[in-house]
Amino acid sequence: MKILTTQPNISIDFHHKNLYTNDKNKNTLLLQLQQKPALLPAGYYFPINFKGDTDNIEKQLKQLENIHCPVCGVKMLSQNEMKRLLKQGQKITDVTMFCDWLEKNKDNINPKYRKFVESAKRNSQEFNTNSIDDLLKNMQESAFIASQNTIDEMKKIIEEAQNTKKFSDSDNVLLEECYIRLDNFDVKSTQGILKPIKNILIETIGNLENESEKPLYNSLIKKIFPVAEYQSFFNDFLYKKSNIPYKDIVLQKLFTPSSSNIQKIINYKNSTENIDVNYVLTCNECKIPKDGVFFSYHKDKPDIEKNFITYLEDISKNILNHQLTGHSEYPFGLINLVSKTSGNKYKVDIYKNPVLKELKIQNFEDYKNTIDFEPVNHEGIPCASCGNMTITHEQKLQLYKQVENTKDLKELYELLSNNKQYIGKKYYDTLREIGLILVKNPKISEIELISELRKYEALNIKNKLNKAIKLAEYLVPEASSNDQQLLTQFIQEAKTSFCENYDNKLFPYNKYNNLIKRTIYCVESEKIKTIHGYQFKEPIRKAFTRQGLLYPNKETIEKVGSISKVIAQDMFKGSIATIDHLVAKNRQGWENIANYVVMCKNCNNEKTNYSIMHWLDIHPPVAKNMQKYMDVIVDKLHKGEFKEEYMKKYPFVFAKCLKILTQGKAVIRFDSSKFEN
Repeated sequence: MKILTTQPNISIDFHHKNLYTNDKNKNTLLLQLQQKPALLPAGYYFPINFKGDTDNIEKQLKQLENIHCPVCGVKMLSQNEMKRLLKQGQKITDVTMFCDWLEKNKDNINPKYRKFVESAKRNSQEFNTNSIDDLLKNMQESAFIASQNTIDEMKKIIEEAQNTKKFSDSDNVLLEECYIRLDNFDVKSTQGILKPIKNILIETIGNLENESEKPLYNSLIKKIFPVAEYQSFFNDFLYKKSNIPYKDIVLQKLFTPSSSNIQKIINYKNSTENIDVNYVLTCNECKIPKDGVFFSYHKDKPDIEKNFITYLEDISKNILNHQLTGHSEYPFGLINLVSKTSGNKYKVDIYKNPVLKELKIQNFEDYKNTIDFEPVNHEGIPCASCGNMTITHEQKLQLYKQVENTKDLKELYELLSNNKQYIGKKYYDTLREIGLILVKNPKISEIELISELRKYEALNIKNKLNKAIKLAEYLVPEASSNDQQLLTQFIQEAKTSFCENYDNKLFPYNKYNNLIKRTIYCVESEKIKTIHGYQFKEPIRKAFTRQGLLYPNKETIEKVGSISKVIAQDMFKGSIATIDHLVAKNRQGWENIANYVVMCKNCNNEKTNYSIMHWLDIHPPVAKNMQKYMDVIVDKLHKGEFKEEYMKKYPFVFAKCLKILTQGKAVIRFDSSKFEN
């Protein structure tokens, strides 16, 4: 028998350089896998290797140019474009050229600051000067005059309020104090006038007893806000404190609000929403605080819906022009996320927008051309991770139909037991418990059964949590002082926040996971972080997954007509065959059969973006199950069950890739003579 795990001249297209943080491993991988391409029959093999298709979306978005802010509509400046623009402005010495240059770049200035451009042109004509510094000094003086005039208008509003005689004696004292402080205010003596004037209003108008306090305060602050913003361009505080030319400081203030930066749509401190569509490119002026939802925060901004569509068009054009790669579905995912987080306020008709429609059609064409990885559509393929038998989509539909046709709980349990091989191992305990409950009480109602199962899973979570607490208590004495504090914090919070009864509600796993991140994963000890970190997290995560099975979606229950049948269907759902990537896509994984493997949905979800090496470390049976998986693939190849020619290459390239990625810990062997023609 010939044993072989490699074959010469097999093509594996690796276009991504950062497969490993370890340069030695990275170079080894690239050298061993970038071999001379083999010629395959036309139409059989469609590797999707758009250059950079899995680059981090944050990095790519930051580099894009000519993107309009989805909130205010300003044409944003990337860091490179900002540097280029400011450098260009620094070289201009002629006033006329300066004004023309500002007009040319007006789209890159926030709408509320664009009056600066008109003011520059007006002042250059009025004062007839060729010196840009003189022009800016004249504009500064005009800004001071405008600020003083506005303060005078505010004083008149206060006088009118006093004349209404609606205020008490104490309120009149506050109004008079506000008037005097504004009258003595020097618009030239401070770095910025908004903050000190706002303080004056808060300390006086803000303390009025009369109900007119809020409208009066709002009318005054609205008066001063625009002129204060405009005057801020001419504050020469930095000019006096540094060697930066005055003109350059003004330009920095003018264009910096338009510089682009990454913002999250769902932006909470403990949010785990780090998916691509949760990122949006905005100008500096439209950033939001740390806690908030982006489009809800900006919901009252004018033209935001129109500006959001312009942003989508800009991004789509960049995708079509290959400036943003590997994220062709980003605009459509963003539309859905924004719609959900804004209460469906922003709706975009994709097919009425020519740019979005073109991108949608291209995505569909690309999808048709992607490789159809045959094994996921074949019956009898074991999961390469857990070893359980996977099911195809058609098998799933058949099982669902059988579940719907069961007449009672006993018949439903028998169906599950007879198809146990199609149920994920993590649900075996749940299935066993259903059997025990039915033996004790054959006539139990569905509601009573679900109640018993929920109590069982709640107790299971409680036991797992107590084990985690005991593990932390066991580790405390031998830990460093810093680690002792973190372990103690975990113990205290776990006892106070998570030890209640969860018989009728879901365990707050996300909150518990955040506790682990703040404590266990912050310790200095690598052993606690890695080996024990898994023990703190995984048992409870798995128990929570089983508990979640018992709380299905209400709409699905209404559709199927029975909560127990929905639960049964969901037990089968986890065994659906899916394509997993040995190197996850968000870790620069490539689209190629060498990186493809069939896993059940449960394992695929559980593996997330773990490296295959780490997955093997925490699940040693994976190596044996990978061999079991390949034995079935080779057997089906030998029987001629796969139609596509590329499948003849699959065992060789996959075995080589797996061996390199696991540094020889997982080695697949098969009889190469079966592939000889």
